[in-house]
Amino acid sequence: MCEMDCTREAWADWIECDNEYARGDRAAIEAGALEYLNTIKAVLRKTE
Repeated sequence: MCEMDCTREAWADWIECDNEYARGDRAAIEAGALEYLNTIKAVLRKTE
């Protein structure tokens, strides 16, 4: 598992959307919530 580099870009795209959920998130992002949010990835490998 590791942190992804796309968090800020993804949130910027999201809050530009015109739907009620994105509009509701704008205030939180503008208040600094992005400092506490992250996007992680997990790589799973099948072993024999």
